Amino acid sequence: MMVPKQDVIVICKKCDLTVPINQTTYDNSGRDLICFECYNKIAKGQEPEKYNTVQSADYPVRVHYKCTQCHFTFSRSEEFTFNGLCFNCGKSSVEVDGKKIEIKDRKNLLDY
Repeated sequence: MMVPKQDVIVICKKCDLTVPINQTTYDNSGRDLICFECYNKIAKGQEPEKYNTVQSADYPVRVHYKCTQCHFTFSRSEEFTFNGLCFNCGKSSVEVDGKKIEIKDRKNLLDY
């Protein structure tokens, strides 16, 4: 019976990176799994650094919509191209900040 290959992911106890288990080894105490990079640093006499994630991304600017027919409210990012129809009821009675969205009369797909 063949056992399917399973990729088990573990966290290195020294740098907090997630790595596949086949890229880890035990530390000097024999209790904790560490990645090969940390193992090599310890072997050279260096102290491994904790991996710090820096989250500098700003939240996208959101546009808030409200349907005047069914009172459904939703928001999307500024880059979202909105067709003017309510996602809930399908009517063209959606407002943005109290201003009604005007839908152009399109006869075919080439008019977009």
